[in-house]
Amino acid sequence: MCPSSWHLDFTLTTESFLLALGVAVIGTAIAFMFNMSAIKYVSAIVAEICAAMEPILAAVFSIFLFDMPFDAVVGISMLVTLVSVILLSLEEGKS
Repeated sequence: MCPSSWHLDFTLTTESFLLALGVAVIGTAIAFMFNMSAIKYVSAIVAEICAAMEPILAAVFSIFLFDMPFDAVVGISMLVTLVSVILLSLEEGKS
């Protein structure tokens, strides 16, 4: 039988559970708390524009740091994200 790329040899240990919990708490809950705290100092649209730029920065860093190939899918997704950020910026300018 051919090994599947979706078959993982993984056993849940206390250490792996605590590491996953740490990623969830630090990477999600605390980051969300900082984002909500930032809205006190800037408008909600500015905070959302910064949040919308995160996927583009992640792709750019992946291209340069991890030698991820830049293909059409990456380019189109970056373009769609940039267009949405520009549209949000235009809305911010109206108010």
